[in-house]
This record gives sequence, structure tokens and C-alpha cells, in this order.
Amino acid sequence: AYVPVVTIRLKSEFPDAIAILTALSLVGITNNANYSWEVIHGGVTAGGSGTWISAAPNQSVEYKLDATSITGGRVLTTGYTQGSNQGSSTISLSKDSLFKLQLERDFLNGEYYEITLACASSIAGADVLGSLDWEEVSR
Repeated sequence: AYVPVVTIRLKSEFPDAIAILTALSLVGITNNANYSWEVIHGGVTAGGSGTWISAAPNQSVEYKLDATSITGGRVLTTGYTQGSNQGSSTISLSKDSLFKLQLERDFLNGEYYEITLACASSIAGADVLGSLDWEEVSR
């Protein structure tokens, strides 16, 4: 099962901001584990403390690191990597499809859509580190 590594969304104070996912990093730190990852748009994460953390006071994005499950959403991109003590793989996002990776909200019901980097592993309990980078076009 895919488990959320990091999730981002727009803050409610900046509903009209434009923030675009520009990069992601994922490093499997359990030796010889195979990892499958997905970037999921519009899923709903649950579990953990449920606390969203502000990236910075002036930024329009907040993130969550401790979710334990995700339901729904649409897979935007996917890939595989392997944990090794010899180094790590690099994951790139196509610059042609960046606006597909824009953070959004539903104007009618005020729902803020999440973008989640989720991961599954071939070894139970395998550890992974991940991050999502974004660019804010306006605030």
C-alpha cells in the first residue's frame, strides 16, 4: 500500500495564490529495498496528528509529514527507485507539464486539494526520505 511521505496544499489565507510543484526528491534509505512512488493530486490524507505546518508566514503553502494513509485522487506521475548504500536515484519532473502540478482549490465548497508524494516498498518497514519543491508565482 502507498503511504504518504509529504503532502502540500494552499493555505486558507491565500486562496487565490498560484503555487506550482516544480521538483521532488525521494531517497530510499533501507538497503536493497525496492520503492514505487506516486505523485497524487486531490487525494485525502489521514492519520498522524493531522497538523498542517506553514512553510513560512508569507508563503501560500502548508505541508503535512505524518499522514499514514491516502484515499482517492488522481496519479499524476509515478516511478521506481532502489535503496542502496552506494548512492541514490534522482527524480525529475517534466517542465512541459508543470501547470498540471498546480495547487488548487474548489471555489464552490472551499476545499483545498492536496498533492501528495506517496511510496510503497518491497520490504516491510523500509524507510524513505522525500521532499516536494514548489514555486509561488503570486501571493
